[in-house]
Amino acid sequence: MDKDFKCEDVSKKIEEIINRNNKLLRKQIVISDPKDCIFVGRSQMKCCEKCINQKFVTTEKNEKFIGEYDTTVCRKKSLKEILLNKSGMRGEELEQTFKNATRDDENEKFLKFLEEKWDKKDWLYIFSEINGNGKSYAVNAIAHEFMDNGISVLVKKEIEMNSELKALFNYKDTETMEMIMLRWENVPLLVIQDFGKLSFKSDWWAGVMFAIIDNRYLNNKLTLFTSNFDLKNLTAMKEIFGEDKGMAIQSRIAGRANGKVIRITGRDRRKD
Repeated sequence: MDKDFKCEDVSKKIEEIINRNNKLLRKQIVISDPKDCIFVGRSQMKCCEKCINQKFVTTEKNEKFIGEYDTTVCRKKSLKEILLNKSGMRGEELEQTFKNATRDDENEKFLKFLEEKWDKKDWLYIFSEINGNGKSYAVNAIAHEFMDNGISVLVKKEIEMNSELKALFNYKDTETMEMIMLRWENVPLLVIQDFGKLSFKSDWWAGVMFAIIDNRYLNNKLTLFTSNFDLKNLTAMKEIFGEDKGMAIQSRIAGRANGKVIRITGRDRRKD
């Protein structure tokens, strides 16, 4: 554990960001004519009709009563749309929220823990030997929750990260590589899915993953992982990332996860 690191640092920073963003979002953007709304025409804005039919404030100007419309809801939706476009999420991931989750005896307790009891200062490492039983859905739902509160998120599969960086490496585009690495290291919430799924051992990639995780560890940046193997499986960590880097990566994840290494069970829901 770092000497200067305090357990409440991460959760306090996240709380400060959420409170600041909520304060901005609660601030009324009031217009007197719906035609003046800056959000009209945005692809995911579906609240215009409701806004037009609800006059929150009526004031007297020049002896005439003018309806004023609060566009706060649209502003929040607009911010979420911007964050989604930068998040790396696509397709069905865009709808994978806690609200939309199909709940049953297999996943209810797990989802409730993430919604209500998980301390957001702790990294999460969610694993299962079974594919399709809700690992990715769970971290995607968390990502949506953060974006709902105005916090930037990046969701990436490790295989995609490898391919993206390797292509730039082959083209010797070091400037873009550095920019991508900086984003991976500094985004407030990074979600790495299918961690350890690369089918080949690479000293170069082990070094890249160590750099990302080490920088996020040192700077207290929240990081979530999904995987098919247990973080405590040291043999697997050594086989995938090498003995030196594998142990260093495992140690940092375990240290920030603070016991939040969660094995989930249940069926492959993709076959339902």
